Amino acid sequence: MLNFLKMSLDEKYRIKNVLFSVAWCLLLVQVLILGSNLPKLPFSFTIPCFILLCISAIFPFDYKLKEILIIIFMGILTLLVCYISKYNILIWVFSFIVCSKGIPLKPIFFKSLIIYSCIFILALVLSLSGKIPDVTRSNGGTSYLKHALGLGDANTAHAVFLIIITLILSIYYEKLNYIHLIMLIISNTILLAFTICRTSAIIVYFILFAALLEKILCRYISRNTYKKILLLMISLLALYVAFMTISPVFYNETSPMFSKLNNLFTGRFALGEAFFSNYSILPFGNYISEFFAEPQSAYLDNGYSVLLLQFGFIYTILYIGLYFALLVKFYRQNNFAGILVITSVLVYMSMENLMTIIYYNLSYFWFRDFLFKNQKG
Repeated sequence: MLNFLKMSLDEKYRIKNVLFSVAWCLLLVQVLILGSNLPKLPFSFTIPCFILLCISAIFPFDYKLKEILIIIFMGILTLLVCYISKYNILIWVFSFIVCSKGIPLKPIFFKSLIIYSCIFILALVLSLSGKIPDVTRSNGGTSYLKHALGLGDANTAHAVFLIIITLILSIYYEKLNYIHLIMLIISNTILLAFTICRTSAIIVYFILFAALLEKILCRYISRNTYKKILLLMISLLALYVAFMTISPVFYNETSPMFSKLNNLFTGRFALGEAFFSNYSILPFGNYISEFFAEPQSAYLDNGYSVLLLQFGFIYTILYIGLYFALLVKFYRQNNFAGILVITSVLVYMSMENLMTIIYYNLSYFWFRDFLFKNQKG
């Protein structure tokens, strides 16, 4: 006890960093293995990881009054939404964000990149060699098979690849050259031939081609022009997010325009409308029984519709608002990599629902910038 009292704040934060990193990495390994066809672990890291996380939150207890008040408010909101929706993953989102004070994020992203890459490659090799099952299903009734490549589902397989790409951009963007980006584009094309997952593949293509174009153009355009291009990107993204959030609420199947859009987005608007006709948009969400039926009886692919219905409009406004506040921050910093990563998250949200889960969306960690000042990147 005496030794603890004699420790400097920096020494306490070094211990906190170890506790936090171990909790995050163990839980990430468990989640990824549970979502794959790899042999399941005979034990759970959940409780030990949560204990480590709680210890890291109070070791050291270095919070200002304003931070404590915000944490209490966010904690109450999170618990209320979880209690009503019965969706407890949000507790992990809240816990990891709050406990990340003083934790350098780049090392966390690097460790996550290693874990994602190792499990992705391991599942891929074992799946292609026949050591573990490669779950396949037809693509919309066609003769094309979507391969899960040992990762449980084809969409999850390509989503994991998308996460690996965003982690690479977050950590190494300044060091990436044309050859690196072209190799990643080729890898995405090869993976698409197996997964036939257009959503993740298109997003990967977009952010990689955008990165390639930025590295070419930034040498030849003025700073003012560069800022205008970034502002245009953010403005178009804002319109897209608003459209994909609001449109399913007002979907009308008799409208020719909505009908064409529904076909373009493979029935997502009609599916959203079916849920909105059964559930109201409430401040703190709903318990949506279809999501918890065994086996799950219905999916809602538009993540913004899930936010509105399952988590409520207060959480939805907070979620979208914080992301656009991050975009503004990255715009001011000329952080193109950060803008690309957030763009990938917000676009993916309109097609799938994985980005509400912190294990598949590490950009959540950036939210702590609005809670704790002077954080290390």
